Amino acid sequence: MQRRSHRRSGAIPVALRLGSTALVCILTWHACALEPAHPSLLFSDADIPHLREKVESGWQKQAFDVMTERAEGFLDVPTDPYPLHMRGTNGPATTGRALNNRVSTLAMTGLLTGSAQYREHAVDMVIAAAHQSDVADFVEWNGHLAVGDGAHAYAMAYDWLWADMTEDERSLVREEITAFGQWIYDYSRKGRDFGLFTPNRLSCNHNAVVHAGLGFCALVLGEHGEWLKQAEKYVKGYLQYARDETGYNYEGIGYYAYGSWAAIPFGVALKRAGKGDIFREMDTLRLIPHYVLRQILPWGSHVVTMNDSPPRLGSSGGLMYLLSRYQDRVGLWGWLRLYGAEGSGSFGADPRGYLGDAASVPYTLLFADPSLKPLPPQEANLPLHAFFGSGRASFRSGWGDLDALATFTCGFDRHRGHNHRDENSFTFFARGESFAIDPGYEPRGTRSHNSVLVDGMGQASDKGEYDVYGRTERVREFGTAWSIAGDATDAFPEQARVSRARRQFLFVKAGTPYLVIADELTTPTGGDAEYAWLLHTARGNTIRVEQERNSAFIEGSRRKAICMVRFICPQEGLQITETDLAGETFERRGRTYRYDRFFRELRAVYRTDKARFIAVLAAADKQEDLPRVRWEGSPSDMYLEVRPSAEHTDRIHITCQSIQFERHVNESPDPH
Repeated sequence: MQRRSHRRSGAIPVALRLGSTALVCILTWHACALEPAHPSLLFSDADIPHLREKVESGWQKQAFDVMTERAEGFLDVPTDPYPLHMRGTNGPATTGRALNNRVSTLAMTGLLTGSAQYREHAVDMVIAAAHQSDVADFVEWNGHLAVGDGAHAYAMAYDWLWADMTEDERSLVREEITAFGQWIYDYSRKGRDFGLFTPNRLSCNHNAVVHAGLGFCALVLGEHGEWLKQAEKYVKGYLQYARDETGYNYEGIGYYAYGSWAAIPFGVALKRAGKGDIFREMDTLRLIPHYVLRQILPWGSHVVTMNDSPPRLGSSGGLMYLLSRYQDRVGLWGWLRLYGAEGSGSFGADPRGYLGDAASVPYTLLFADPSLKPLPPQEANLPLHAFFGSGRASFRSGWGDLDALATFTCGFDRHRGHNHRDENSFTFFARGESFAIDPGYEPRGTRSHNSVLVDGMGQASDKGEYDVYGRTERVREFGTAWSIAGDATDAFPEQARVSRARRQFLFVKAGTPYLVIADELTTPTGGDAEYAWLLHTARGNTIRVEQERNSAFIEGSRRKAICMVRFICPQEGLQITETDLAGETFERRGRTYRYDRFFRELRAVYRTDKARFIAVLAAADKQEDLPRVRWEGSPSDMYLEVRPSAEHTDRIHITCQSIQFERHVNESPDPH
């Protein structure tokens, strides 16, 4: 493919290049008569003084300092030639995101500091990228998604840097924007792939990135009304179908962040252009910050990794807009817990992010409301539990660093592509430790999640489809405890001969928080099968098995806290071991990975014609602080007595159909 040479057009005097937007527009009205004034997509020249005031204090000042530091680093990025691919991401596929990240960071830093060097270098990057590549290259690198990224990057750069470009440079970038927009419009109009107007396709981040890119092209050029109409239709579809009615995003937090990086700024730009407010009727948008809040680890900085989602939110400018729009003080507390000084301190600008982060900090600063103050969830009397409509749940013992967090999943994913076949799996974090984890993006499959295998087989689709689904049957609230029951029977393939796969999950808030997990699995033939109950823990932790006590103990690597895994059922024939993962590998996208890079694995196995597991997990700083557990009855009608503190004794009744919980006040100390 023939490349355009990178030759900078004749420069105009610096005084003119840095002059007012209005003056430059007058001189070049014949070339851009249909265009709006620039900048205008997300802010105007008149907004710059307010933005400068915004970053003078508070967490916005801290975020501005992070952005400025990144801009300083981007000044060292060469432009002759310009390195299109950003290190630390997945190579050419994120070229557009890398360009947006670099240019937006430089441009916003230059606008807020008044320093021309940042804006000059941003212009050099955009022009170099335009000379070195075209839309066909982006198609080759990552298809429709890369083109959407590129359209977003070029449109925003053109809008923010208009006054800093020569007319020849503007003409070149307009050509790129037109080419990218036309490609996306033609692609979308074919009605295939992400041009399909179906809930499944609309719910995917790809849809938002591609069509928001198309919309940016139309808005920045001030023409192509058919592009804008198509973009608005599809982005509204994303906002409608990407999450359930309780705010849970089907793809996971990282993919929500990427989709919102495109969808939210497009909606803002559309509203600023007088084209209407596409957020107005989307009631679930206000619920998203609380969905994110429920996934934040007790000590902050990271979220629970579910399915393909990474442990970080990624580009979070879209979330900041929602916090400001709905004046969500608790949501802001959660965002700062993740990325503020008390969290990672990155303000969403982690350069190691899989997505290259795009324009996280510039968008965050644009959308932030300095009058909005964070409110801790405990002061807002926010419930410690949340049940999500698609079949997920989150439970906490409190909102402090050492409190416990557990999650459970068994339900429906509208978007296909990120399902890890992990129905009825759970996570558990407590006392500052990651005791039961989801490994995240890799490895995938039932074997790598906290679930159950049948004769070595996990969940799969008989039709060869990527997704499997479970079903949440029941949720219960007991005041200081909450339960959820999931049915994963249909998630197993016919070959596994599973006629029932049901898990009941109880989280108990206590001085020593604990879980009760009851599984029932059967096969229709009446023959024996091998059932393997799995728990995956952080790779830095250690596992000690005490077979004679039907127990295992996990010691955390962060604080040396202890998690007890006690099997009440079965009492005989259960073999508890730590899996020897040495040499065990899996293949993914042509590469071989070792399982022991991701977790350590506890395995409890026995053979039977009808499996019944009942396990108690409890966390404490020291082993002697773990609760005593007593029981009576049969596997199908069991009574547990747990004393998690000197003040209370819990009585739990477990049948194959339900879990009942009662808390009693102790009249005398525990005699042990």
